[in-house]
Amino acid sequence: LGRITFLGLVLGAASFLASKTVESKLLGGLSDNKHAFFIQGLGWAFLFIALADIVGLSLEIGGFLAGISLGQVPYSTELQEKVRPLTNLLLAVFFASIGLSLNAQELFSYWKEALIAIAVLSSSAVIVMYALTRWQGFSTETSFKSSINLAMMSEFGLVAGAVAVDQGLLTAGILGYMTLIKLITNGYSVYLIQFNDKIYNAVKPYLNVVEKETGEKDSEDHAVIFGNSRLDEVVRPVADDIFEKVVFVEANPHEMRKLEKEGENFVFGDPRHPEVRREAGVEDASTVISLEEDFDLDREMAENLEIPFVAVSDDKAEADRLNELGADHVILEDKAVERILRDRLEVKR
Repeated sequence: LGRITFLGLVLGAASFLASKTVESKLLGGLSDNKHAFFIQGLGWAFLFIALADIVGLSLEIGGFLAGISLGQVPYSTELQEKVRPLTNLLLAVFFASIGLSLNAQELFSYWKEALIAIAVLSSSAVIVMYALTRWQGFSTETSFKSSINLAMMSEFGLVAGAVAVDQGLLTAGILGYMTLIKLITNGYSVYLIQFNDKIYNAVKPYLNVVEKETGEKDSEDHAVIFGNSRLDEVVRPVADDIFEKVVFVEANPHEMRKLEKEGENFVFGDPRHPEVRREAGVEDASTVISLEEDFDLDREMAENLEIPFVAVSDDKAEADRLNELGADHVILEDKAVERILRDRLEVKR
């Protein structure tokens, strides 16, 4: 046990240091090529999986350490989105392998205990998560939705259980017990996530009886800006003056490096990816400004955001449509650039 712990710590430290010194530069150099970027991320994971196997650790530990190291680079969110389809495929294969290794008797050996564990652990997880997020100053709505969204059992528990069964540390019946918990919690969590707005509205009066809203904001006053355009030099100074913090979401590696040199807050990735927007804090932002000129993205934001949303367009019909869908303001770029040029030329004259 001591040897395994020591090797795990050494490999973990090596993966962390390598991600800061080597992998960050490698991914940065390949960020222009999405295919090479994806392959490099996978190659890094397989490297540490192979190293774990060489030193006598499990393949799962190697993959876990590789994931932790990749999570330290500024490209991690975009890489996560690139890997997501492969993750879903392999996760399905993993669950299929778990199912093939169990029969009905093993799956339902401890069904009563599984139901009791779900009732106790899920409710405890919701209460603890709600209390912690409220303690950190988040609103009642954000705290409640976050807590019920985390009511399911983690896949990592099944990974650990499968490894333990292979090593003879657990029986197949215990793995069946864990699998049953995962299946049930996954089943109802889908509906908790899908209908979290309706559930919150139903329980909100009872939550307000327990505690009063403080009226505090979820986070500091900040804006999120997607991409850049010819208006970037005008938008950025205005946003810096108005908001306490500005977070840029940038998919262009060259622009990202420029933001990094200037000390700006940024998330590298495509704003069309929900995980990238979540990383940038779109849900808690005071304002979202899209300079992408991507009508599909802007339409989604206009329809779903409940905060001020400003977009840029060079098409009058699209601008009118975005305004109808709920955008607070759509800047017609050509007219704005013309106005900026006139102002600059007037100053020079």
